[in-house]
Amino acid sequence: MLKGIANCSALREIPLFYSQTVQGVSVLASRVMAAAKKGFTYLQQRLDCCRSQRDHLVHFKEKYGPWAIVTGAARGIGKAYARELASRGLNVLLVDLLEEELNQTAEEIRSEFPIQCHSIRADLSNSQERQTVIDQSEQYSIGLFCCNHAMTKLFADGKLRAWIDTPIENLQQMVQVNLGSSIALIHHFANRMAVQHRGGILILSSMGAISGAPYVTQYGATKAFLANLGEALFWELKCKGVDVTTVLPGLTRTNDVEKGLTEYGRKTLSMMEPSEVASISLNALGKQCSVIPGKGNQLQHFFLSRLAPRSMSISFFGKIFPKCFHVIPLKNPR
Repeated sequence: MLKGIANCSALREIPLFYSQTVQGVSVLASRVMAAAKKGFTYLQQRLDCCRSQRDHLVHFKEKYGPWAIVTGAARGIGKAYARELASRGLNVLLVDLLEEELNQTAEEIRSEFPIQCHSIRADLSNSQERQTVIDQSEQYSIGLFCCNHAMTKLFADGKLRAWIDTPIENLQQMVQVNLGSSIALIHHFANRMAVQHRGGILILSSMGAISGAPYVTQYGATKAFLANLGEALFWELKCKGVDVTTVLPGLTRTNDVEKGLTEYGRKTLSMMEPSEVASISLNALGKQCSVIPGKGNQLQHFFLSRLAPRSMSISFFGKIFPKCFHVIPLKNPR
């Protein structure tokens, strides 16, 4: 009988079953441990990332705070700068000509972020109002200046025209707004920051500064001046502890741009959001002398400035602008 039990196939399979069970449990335990280790590693990386972001924000606030001043802050890229700076813990002083929109933007920021936000309505083409901005800013400890204001259109209808069809008064006004006021404000805040041996200046140029841009001739020329100014100041001021970065945005979704686009332009052109431009350029401050936000814009810049002849770049803009934007033909063409 015992011999029969010993020969029972079920009993013979018990050690095999036990072995397989132990092996299965061992594999399962190994997988659980591997998953736990992977999860722990992921959590550790997330914690390190959060600490890094927190440290970066603390460093940013210490270096460029407690107050930032943003010109052209009522809407568009300027508004995006104000919001991004507020999210990084800086108090913001907003300057713009558009009083109603300026006050609305300031109210939005005050209600959304735990910071102080004040506004100054000013026409920066007027030297007296520009001095008022300088005088009123003296009461704030300014650590960052976003020179974002610009006159972007030469005519009230927003349509583009040839340079020779533009009244000289309009051209001179653009020079006064884009250059005269920018130079005065950059010079003032650069000196204040040099004395305190810390601070940052963002200068808004444009990809239209890279080469001659027909139909936005005057605008592109003023932005080319600012691009060269900013890159030179990057070197001159870094020994004073002041970081300067020039920003060359491509097509960005702002009111003026959208109003000026043709139906063809709306369908074919891709635009960056102002918030993207603001975030990317603020991250570049203190690291790069100039920045072109967006991979597509960088690729376009590389092709038009490095691979293609300069004449081809100018020709490209001359042909694409009348298709994508509302352009008034040259008067009395020959």
